[in-house]
Amino acid sequence: MRSNDISLRTFVSAPRIVHISDTHFSTHNYINSGDTRPNTADHQLPWPFDGYRLQSQDTPKRFNVLASFLLQNKPIFGTDILVITGDLTDSGDRDDYTDYAQPFVERLGTPGGYQVYCNPGNHDYCKMGTIIISDAMNAELGTLGIGNSDSNQQRRQSFIDCITHYNDYPHPVPIEGGQLILLDSMQAELDEATDDLTDEGKLGDAQLCGPDGTNKLQELVDLYQPERKKGKKLIVSLHHSPFKTMDDGSTDLRDADQLMKIINGKVDCLLYGHTTPSDAIAYGPLSDDDPYIVPAETQIPLISCVNLQNVTDDGTYPVVVLDLGSGQRKVFFTGGETPVPSWANPTG
Repeated sequence: MRSNDISLRTFVSAPRIVHISDTHFSTHNYINSGDTRPNTADHQLPWPFDGYRLQSQDTPKRFNVLASFLLQNKPIFGTDILVITGDLTDSGDRDDYTDYAQPFVERLGTPGGYQVYCNPGNHDYCKMGTIIISDAMNAELGTLGIGNSDSNQQRRQSFIDCITHYNDYPHPVPIEGGQLILLDSMQAELDEATDDLTDEGKLGDAQLCGPDGTNKLQELVDLYQPERKKGKKLIVSLHHSPFKTMDDGSTDLRDADQLMKIINGKVDCLLYGHTTPSDAIAYGPLSDDDPYIVPAETQIPLISCVNLQNVTDDGTYPVVVLDLGSGQRKVFFTGGETPVPSWANPTG
């Protein structure tokens, strides 16, 4: 039996994956609305208002540079699998999707030749990425000309209509040499009662537990273990990090412990976005001094976090290529004619 397993592994080609995240495409490329009116009887807001900060990036440039680089270098990357782990848009406004996020995905998919898989992020579902921006606030911002007045539920529907065309999570997708399971780390924030008012995430019972109490993600992961023994790879992607991302030791993902109990030691690769250490743009935990370090008990061979949100628009953006056969990640930058590689093993 062992010899059969070995021979099967010989013929399994391990996948490569291109990973980007947090493009924050926006039709509103300025830093402040300029509205500094105080709250009055005819201008009510939930708190004193000194103007809303919005993304200051050059979205058209970011769109074109990233898309062109991904298409031109596809043969070098050696894969047609592209995973974008959330925050494609900055505020989930309908025109953020129709003007940029949807054309970006479609340009890369057909005729670009990529299989593009996307996780939703907090900015895709919520104005400025926060639950606290309520429907009333959305309406207020709409009157100021900052995006539109869609509710968080409507923004989620825009993500479904323009990007994924589905809303069932966990969402397993077969890929060459393995399987990708996409998660929605904002689902419970919108569908369950929550006191998380900023940019936290939560998977929730709808993804982790079925109506009969069975664990949907656990079943998917356990079902795939025989395939892993044959050499196939199992990848999980989501937007929020399940690891420590705050100074107080907490995580942005409220049910991170539950997730890690399911996937630790049973998946080959974990992808996420949302946050990176200060000044980092493409990240694999490499140092014991790193406050974002993955705990020592983590048994996932390849881990990658990418965050383009605060990357300056000088034409240099990080694109990560993950080789699940060698367990290595390679960071390319769009700033030069030739990609600049930087190999690193995130778990070693």
